[in-house]
Amino acid sequence: MSDRTQHFVRFLVSDRVLHLLLLTSFSMLALTGLVQKYADAGISIALIRVMGGIEQTRVFHHTFAVILILTSIAHAVQVGYRVFVQRKSMSMLPTLSDITDFFTAIKYNVGLSKQRPHFPRFNFMEKIEYWAVVWGTVLMTITGYVLWNPILITQYLPGEVVPAAKIAHGLEAVLAVLSIITWHVYYVHVKIFNKSIFTGKISEEEMEEDHPKELERIRQGKVWKPVEPEVRYSRLKLYAPLATLFVLVSVLATWRWLTAETTAITTVPRAAIEEQAYQPVLPTPRAVRLEVTPQPTPLRVLHIASDASGEESGETAAGGLAQIPHPVDGAYSQCQTCHASTSAMRPAPANHDAFTNQQCTTCHAVAAASPDAAVAMIIPTIQHRVSDDWAQCSVCHAVEGGMRPMPTDHTVFQETQCLTCHRTGDAPAMLPASTIRHRITGDWAQCSLCHAIEGGMRPMLADHASFQETECLTCHRLEGGDQ
Repeated sequence: MSDRTQHFVRFLVSDRVLHLLLLTSFSMLALTGLVQKYADAGISIALIRVMGGIEQTRVFHHTFAVILILTSIAHAVQVGYRVFVQRKSMSMLPTLSDITDFFTAIKYNVGLSKQRPHFPRFNFMEKIEYWAVVWGTVLMTITGYVLWNPILITQYLPGEVVPAAKIAHGLEAVLAVLSIITWHVYYVHVKIFNKSIFTGKISEEEMEEDHPKELERIRQGKVWKPVEPEVRYSRLKLYAPLATLFVLVSVLATWRWLTAETTAITTVPRAAIEEQAYQPVLPTPRAVRLEVTPQPTPLRVLHIASDASGEESGETAAGGLAQIPHPVDGAYSQCQTCHASTSAMRPAPANHDAFTNQQCTTCHAVAAASPDAAVAMIIPTIQHRVSDDWAQCSVCHAVEGGMRPMPTDHTVFQETQCLTCHRTGDAPAMLPASTIRHRITGDWAQCSLCHAIEGGMRPMLADHASFQETECLTCHRLEGGDQ
């Protein structure tokens, strides 16, 4: 065997196994996570369907997250064994020579120097990539724990921690995927296919090309030598129980944390038919035959006749005719608006259609003019403004399902006619509706997911069940006006 065919051990079996677990878990986490972050994309919808739906996609994501956590725990135990028991050098730690190698590499790459940098066992690029994986794993684990148990977290930390963790989790995932594609894949698979992480060995030619300082150290005999069995055993007796305790505590804490609560919202299928909040039911038109009727005798003639006969005019005016229980000035003088023969609210007889509004008081007396008349009609006062969105009365006061529903005989009226009878400003102002303290775009626009009547956070009132989520801003305002 010639010197050029000599190979050196670069990675042990444990290194290759952990790398394979990292490769698998990272790839699947990126796949199942990005399709959830960009769920509206066409390719995301197709991949979610292939994986069995969004629920199954979440199960896959959580499973490979656990594998990544267990892989990290095993790597921590491995590093501790090599440093404490075997006393190997921590070659992945940054050194001052990495800074000089960085500038030397730049000069060589731009043509300012013909001397290639002499890299050690791990060069500065490999160290940056390693510590980026460590940092990314820690960040993704912490933010993933927060997203997995948001209710538990918000018992001790402000609620803003949850959306902040979601943003950090998603952006770190995008950064990690881009880093792997643009750096790692090119550097170890495209530029030159480095198979040492799969075979565990590297050729002498590759060592001279990529790690000349390490090769020089090996040729000088400055290599790590196994410690004496007695020394190794004495160190192992101390390290083994500590490592075992660390593994048990880490695994049990991870399991307890991942099973602390169930917060993932089960996907609810969309309703086949979306009904409007208010659908007025108009009365069935009645066939009415209009006949010419004689003009009634004026009330003043009846008064004169009653005085001449010695009867009291009040009794003759009553005459069994319905009295008007409200004033007849202003908007209240339009009798046909409420009491037309086709109206559902105290309709006039069909033979009254030929009369005008001014002729009503010819026969019907106003109750306010007689102290002994019927009790005046009580009309509810509008306790809020009636401008902008608040002018759509039927949205909140529908006959069925609304807040303070209107009487059934009001279904024939238009919203523009409400102020004909109902007045504003006489009653105390309505308490302001609660303010929305978050944005309402994206996932935050589905109000009923968090504010359901039963089981929600700050549940809505029971009489809000008939409203659509698009109608929430009719009464509720955004804090600061930011959506």
